[in-house]
Amino acid sequence: QLLHERFYIIFLTDPIEDTAGPMSATLRLHNVWAIGDEVHRDILAAATIQPWLEHEVTWSDPIQTTGASTVQSSYSHETEWYEINLTGIFYDWLVDEEPNYGLLIDRPVSSVSSRFIFASREHTVEEERPHVVLDYAW
Repeated sequence: QLLHERFYIIFLTDPIEDTAGPMSATLRLHNVWAIGDEVHRDILAAATIQPWLEHEVTWSDPIQTTGASTVQSSYSHETEWYEINLTGIFYDWLVDEEPNYGLLIDRPVSSVSSRFIFASREHTVEEERPHVVLDYAW
């Protein structure tokens, strides 16, 4: 039976040039605690389609999304970074002008023994906090 570890995250795109077209957008999540020896874990991502506030989100009343689908991702045991390709979602926000209400990231795991725990925005090491590397042209 699969367990789902989910979280919502938002990156503001307001400061990006209006004519920018994303060439690539990679969400980087630092693994602060891993158990199990799986090299790769599937990651699902979906754009949320309604505004939300962090203190109001509950799992019994989830935020609506575009529907989660598996995204290309990679993990390095040496650096402990997960990199998730979100170019399509950022393209929708920046070029197609879809509203940016953030993301749902879903990590299906087969058991507690195959978990990753990612650093949060409150993590004490600032360089290990979640961030997006966005390459764009205009």
